[in-house]
Amino acid sequence: MVRSFTVRRAKLKADSKDSKNCTKHNCRCDYMDHPPSEEVPRTLEEAPRTLEEPNLLWTPRIESEIETWQRTGVFPFPEMDLQSSQQFRGLSPTDLRLIHHLSSIYRDMRLADFVQCTLWVQQVPSFFDAALGYDFVMSSILALSATHIAWMTNSVETKNLAYFYRGVALKGLQGAIGNFSRDNSDAVLAASILLSWQVSDWGGWTSLMHGISTVINSMSSWKHISRFSIYIEDHPAFFSPLSMQGTSISFESLFLANNALHRLSARLPNVHPLAQRLHEILNFAQDFQSCSTSMQISQLFEKLQPLRARLFWMPVTLVKANDMGSSAMVLLAQLYTLALAIDSSIPELSGAALGSLTVHAIEQIDTKLRYNQAITVRAEMSASDLDELMHLPRSTLARHQIAAQSRLGQSRREEAFVQSSTPPHSHHSPYSFQHSNMGSQPGTPDYPPPGYPSTPPMLPSHNFDDLSHPPSPFLHYGSPGSNPYSQGSPRPNSLSFDNRSLPGYEYSLRGDSPAYSPSSYSPGFIANSDEEAWAFGGHSPSFPGGDFQHDELPHKGWNTIESDAGVFTFLIDNLGVKDVQFEELIALDAALLRQQSPVYGVIFLFKYPTGEKPSDTPRDGSFDFEASENLFFAAQTIQNACGTQALLSVLLNKEGEVEIGPQLKDFKEFTGAFPSELRGEALSNSELIRDVHNSFARSSPFIDEAQRLAGEEDDVYHFIAYTPINGVLYELDGLQPAPISHGSCSFEEFPDKVIPVLHRRIERYPANEIRFNLLAMVRDLRIRAQEIKDQDMLYQEEQKRNAWQWENALRRHNFIGFIGEVLKGVTASKLRQGDGMYDQWIEEAKSKTKTRSDEKRQVAG
Repeated sequence: MVRSFTVRRAKLKADSKDSKNCTKHNCRCDYMDHPPSEEVPRTLEEAPRTLEEPNLLWTPRIESEIETWQRTGVFPFPEMDLQSSQQFRGLSPTDLRLIHHLSSIYRDMRLADFVQCTLWVQQVPSFFDAALGYDFVMSSILALSATHIAWMTNSVETKNLAYFYRGVALKGLQGAIGNFSRDNSDAVLAASILLSWQVSDWGGWTSLMHGISTVINSMSSWKHISRFSIYIEDHPAFFSPLSMQGTSISFESLFLANNALHRLSARLPNVHPLAQRLHEILNFAQDFQSCSTSMQISQLFEKLQPLRARLFWMPVTLVKANDMGSSAMVLLAQLYTLALAIDSSIPELSGAALGSLTVHAIEQIDTKLRYNQAITVRAEMSASDLDELMHLPRSTLARHQIAAQSRLGQSRREEAFVQSSTPPHSHHSPYSFQHSNMGSQPGTPDYPPPGYPSTPPMLPSHNFDDLSHPPSPFLHYGSPGSNPYSQGSPRPNSLSFDNRSLPGYEYSLRGDSPAYSPSSYSPGFIANSDEEAWAFGGHSPSFPGGDFQHDELPHKGWNTIESDAGVFTFLIDNLGVKDVQFEELIALDAALLRQQSPVYGVIFLFKYPTGEKPSDTPRDGSFDFEASENLFFAAQTIQNACGTQALLSVLLNKEGEVEIGPQLKDFKEFTGAFPSELRGEALSNSELIRDVHNSFARSSPFIDEAQRLAGEEDDVYHFIAYTPINGVLYELDGLQPAPISHGSCSFEEFPDKVIPVLHRRIERYPANEIRFNLLAMVRDLRIRAQEIKDQDMLYQEEQKRNAWQWENALRRHNFIGFIGEVLKGVTASKLRQGDGMYDQWIEEAKSKTKTRSDEKRQVAG
């Protein structure tokens, strides 16, 4: 473990040569106006020690990962896509722990698709790259990491550790300024930005801001190739100390921000997980507003420290707690808006509230909220409440965008006048973003645009050559000629990992979200050549080809969905059902099923016997034609709907036992007097149920233009339901003329009586047929865990839900383009090897494929 220390406080000795002047350019340097206030040890070993150790939140897993990192030299966070990992060589375990902590934040935020909703996380890989060869940049990074851990643990020793690293970083930064050059300019800017985020006194803040301005002015001939210079120019209100001076002070924005926080507080009960955080922010806002007219600027800067800390660390805390619902995102947007309000109300603070850095994050949060509202049936808050609570962030964002565009135009005119002889450059900023006016405020266009009823705006597309931040494997490929979503059209994208496109790839895309994937209706089953389609309960949806419009998509057919507990659980959740989940059964065992009690029913997936002739009597059980009057039974009238139809067959017959939600309750009441055929038609034409169903289908870039009825040789799979209703065990199959009775069965007897029925059905198939799947509809297991106070079980169930959400998100993306690019790279590598390596590789692949095929035939034989 790391050794502890404290930082000795002493006056820094003055150095007339280095304290005020830049020796490289023989001019006064603003960085030197605020030297470190203490003599800082050069290394941790030189620092005086105390009995206490810094609390760095070590765990056995983290220790093991760092030991492996030290032993192998392999950086454990490949998703950061760093240019090199040489900057980590020779660092102490303490240093590596802090790097590990900051890298973990980047990884977790990226997995949660929340990077763009923060002020700083997207810059982490760039900071690490800038640290290569410059220890003072690395010290700035380590200080930021230690600052966060100290904020989490309130450890004095960890605060001292952060203090130590900041002192080392500032000392190194002053030395770099003394030898300033084009080579170290990015390192100087990187350290300056990092330290500006951590500084806690007004003198340090103004010194760093003036220093950044001086450096930028010295980089006029090469700043267009500096990523940090471009980042700074993208946030002029933050990095220009005098940009807001001379503006008249107005507290209207601060007053409105306070009112918005009060409105949110009125909608959150005191027991809400966010209530305490909201209360603290509201207290800060009220206190800051009341004392803003009586305090000096230096005092106000110190007063800002709790806000600055929350701006950096609250998004990380929310993601770690898996609290990214609508209320959390609204609170975050209002926190960011409060920072903007303070900057605009008190221009003498020169952007110290970091409001300018929040603009892009507010935009991203608004996009996420609109998208979630469009695809979620049971939203956390109503659309009207969301619009009211987001009105101020949206209107503030719109005003800022207008002001930014005005400043950009003025800046371009000035640059054209001052540097008219300089050839223009076309460098794309890794930090820049395109503003799009979104919202229902005056002066902004309505959302969604006409013709696109529920699709969120796509993030601006980037060129794949821009590798300043690591590309995601979840790429979307296409060309304007083949992609109906091209030409800047909005495209639904639930994760928004990365929208950069690869040149040279042209796939005909059907859209990122399967909820908008087109499929045409044709009676009967369509053959599927994919042997793996058994897991999806049907076949690939057909699409006749040709162009289509967004507003046509919701009126198309149903797509196949996977027989998966996570899919079915969140499907019914989006339909408004509460406290119900699905569990996959790995064995036909009544005792295993009984462990899941209460069990409302089971959903069974099997290969449909397409060659079997219709019969007036079922092969097992008996038709109960009169039962349709006493239970919900719907005929299946459209392909691919059997999965959702099966689970609804259970749910709509359990209204007294399960809270099915207002939408399904209204649907059941509406179709109550219908015969089974009309119920099936009503279900197939329900846009609500169909859109929720389609939102869980696989995304595929391929179009199958062939349509034919399935024959005896084709593999087609089908979902049916078994559930006890009114003391009878029923098999509910929409392809049968009526419910099938399997005898008397109480709710408690269901596990014991349904298993023999399933055994008899499976016995109809050859012994080598194993493609079956069984899902049990049970009460939410988290409720049981809370009832029996089993914290381990509760934790496992929460982790399972998180994994399901991640898997469902992946289903909305196709990986064909990514696989194609990998194949291109591997093929090029084999060709470069020469000596027939490519041909040998192909022959080996053919041989392995033939071997696997022969093995399958032997097993089937």
